[in-house]
Amino acid sequence: MASGLSLPENALREIFRCFRCGYCRSACPTFAIKGSESWNARGRLILARELIEGHVEPDKTILDRIFSCNSCGACEVVCPAVVRVVDALTALKSALVASGVKPPEPIVKIHEAILRHGNPFGRGQYQEGPKEGKGEVLLFPGCVALELEPGLIRAIEAILEAAEVPYSILEGPCCGSPLHNMGFKGDAERLAERLASKIRSSSAEHVITPCPMCLLALRPYLGQRVEHTTTFMRKLMDEGRLVLKRKVGLKATYHDPCVLGRQLGIYEAPRELIWQSGLELLEMPRSRANSACCGYGYLNFMAYPELAREMAKRRILEALEVGVDVLITACPSCLHALSEAAREVARALAVSDVSEVIAELAT
Repeated sequence: MASGLSLPENALREIFRCFRCGYCRSACPTFAIKGSESWNARGRLILARELIEGHVEPDKTILDRIFSCNSCGACEVVCPAVVRVVDALTALKSALVASGVKPPEPIVKIHEAILRHGNPFGRGQYQEGPKEGKGEVLLFPGCVALELEPGLIRAIEAILEAAEVPYSILEGPCCGSPLHNMGFKGDAERLAERLASKIRSSSAEHVITPCPMCLLALRPYLGQRVEHTTTFMRKLMDEGRLVLKRKVGLKATYHDPCVLGRQLGIYEAPRELIWQSGLELLEMPRSRANSACCGYGYLNFMAYPELAREMAKRRILEALEVGVDVLITACPSCLHALSEAAREVARALAVSDVSEVIAELAT
């Protein structure tokens, strides 16, 4: 029975603190598409209460509402009660899984693939030890970049080579961040600890990753030793090790990734790199803490593809309204989401990661 759910006291407090004002309706990306109360933060928290109190059973309809939350955090920015919605719903997912409730089938498949192959795509060939020599920097690309956006990895390598930074690459295993978001807390922690152990055994002084979710997973284990590629590139520029050989005179806008911005607080480094490139930066109405979710975070595009694609397309249309030549982001998942959406609704709009822009101008 769902009434047997066991949640931490702090999560229960957050769930029951929601006073149902409805401000989250203006920010929730899934509600913007579905238009139904059960697809926004308030509705999900109401469902959480009903599950905890045993008034409803966790059937497919309810589970889809709960597990489709991208954990983007947009609702928390506008919540007058400052309810920690992401933590509450993540704890609910964990409690459901721990009680024996089977998550939606796509999430089960992602979980199985990561445990069996070390990545969500069912590939078994990822190198799980540093390769390409030793150096002061260890690059951990993350599975989305490795599988879906390899050009981003080549761009980061080009930047490191241009700055004459010795580096090595660690391809896997998975950091566990998607599994944590999907309710598999124990498995997620084991994967993060395993990855952190491999990184500690390397000789690298610094660890960089283009994936905000990987950074979020590794930061508790490695502290400030691990950082995002944008903050590392900014340091290289400040030290005079990375020099741009030319600049580009186009109009650009920047999409703040949810995890990089709202959860990690990294807003300025990507923008400073864009300004250094010579691009004229025009902000979208929804930017920084109020940025719109692209829909692809935490592998949600594999679990709820139609919902994710619609979110990405809406973000592309927002960029078009600003009147820019290029849309820039700083996350492999966002890059993949926005690139796919642009091919569908705005072929004239270029989509790039900050690292790709800098690499082109530094080499």
